[in-house]
Amino acid sequence: LEHWRGSVWADTCYMMGSYYLNLGVAENRANYIGFVGKQLSAHTELLQHREIKLYAHGSYEGKTLWNLWGRGNAWMALSCIEYLDACEALSIRDENYSHILEALRNQLQALAPLLPDYGIWDVLVDRQIENRGVLETSATAGLGSAYIRAARYDSSNSEIWRNFGKRVIASALTIIVTGK
Repeated sequence: LEHWRGSVWADTCYMMGSYYLNLGVAENRANYIGFVGKQLSAHTELLQHREIKLYAHGSYEGKTLWNLWGRGNAWMALSCIEYLDACEALSIRDENYSHILEALRNQLQALAPLLPDYGIWDVLVDRQIENRGVLETSATAGLGSAYIRAARYDSSNSEIWRNFGKRVIASALTIIVTGK
């Protein structure tokens, strides 16, 4: 699916995916879950950096724009988890399940060391000097949620990811509540 003609964005996976996944589970429609799985796999192939394992926000006319936005990474992580949750709900293990699980694990492992000491990712999560200190609370909250929810799908990292997610969400909430 295109975000607009000729462009593919991480946003689409979350905005469209959540709708189809919830509808698929509610109506027991495995084909809806499969459709989202295919879209997530296609978006991952195009947007997940092969070496860094983080997601670009989008691509236009087949050219990926390698800006590693926090919100785009949060949308992709949450989309992957919601897909895995929907597969669990309907007992589905389609051809995309393992691919999406691996992409999610790789992404979360790559993101953790990039969290600044102050506990909130910057707008671009790869520590670009141009936006250092420009805090992204919505991405941080989304990624914190992703770590907590992903703990169910990785027994070797479950405790680490759960605790990390809680710490990240607490940091985001501190900024949101205090405004500082």
